[in-house]
Amino acid sequence: MIDVRQPYQSTSTAAPAPVRHGVVVGNTRLFIPKGTRSELVPMSTGCRLPGAPVWFGGFINHRGDVIPVFNLSMLVNPRSEDLVQPKWALLLDSAPETIGILTNDYPASLDEYEQCNMPSDIAPMLQPFVQAAYDANDQVWLELDHRALFTSLVPQFSA
Repeated sequence: MIDVRQPYQSTSTAAPAPVRHGVVVGNTRLFIPKGTRSELVPMSTGCRLPGAPVWFGGFINHRGDVIPVFNLSMLVNPRSEDLVQPKWALLLDSAPETIGILTNDYPASLDEYEQCNMPSDIAPMLQPFVQAAYDANDQVWLELDHRALFTSLVPQFSA
């Protein structure tokens, strides 16, 4: 018999999962890697580079630092007819390594998640850079090695 006067005490010894954040970019849900500094800022008018790839959003000035901003939706699908200009730039890492990813959504706080099998429908451009997949709220979120991805794109600027 349970004594209802006593507060419930869990017998589980597992610590709750720390809150992690994810952001939706196009049709892809990205899980921000542990230990990665992130900040959501309004997307200002970026300074585009003539002849730059369509997925390069340009540079923005953030607190005196020049930040490169990338449109992952266009990287994954260059023929995307997404006419909505992204409202936000999710800045990842600290200066001078900061990069921005364009998004239209606020990051989601995720506190119930578990690692799952890699989905088979990951965009080919992202596949080599996906480190893990997580199930949260019945949706799959991909943990992306953004540093390796964006480093791999640098040679496309010297063409």
